[in-house]
Amino acid sequence: MSAPFQSQLNGELTAVGITGRLRRRILDEFADHLACDPQASLGDPRALARQFADEVGTTRAMRAALVGGLRHPGALPGPLEPGAGARRARRG
Repeated sequence: MSAPFQSQLNGELTAVGITGRLRRRILDEFADHLACDPQASLGDPRALARQFADEVGTTRAMRAALVGGLRHPGALPGPLEPGAGARRARRG
C-alpha cells in the first residue's frame, strides 16, 4: 500500500473511532487490493473511513438492540402473542 495513503487511512480510521483488529483488517484488505492492482484508485481516505464508521455503527447498534431485546423482551416492538400481528394488520 502506498505509504501516504496507508498513513492517511490509518489516521482517518482512528479519527472515526475504528481501532484495533478492525482497523488492521481494513488496512490489510486495502494493502492486498493494491498488491493485486498497484494502480487502483481507492478513493479519498476520509470518505472511506466515514463509510466504514457508518457501517460499523449500524451493525453495532443493531447488535445492541437485539441483545437488549433478548434481555428485556417486552422492549422489542412486535407481536407479543401468537396472532397479535395479524390482528393489528386487520385493524390498520
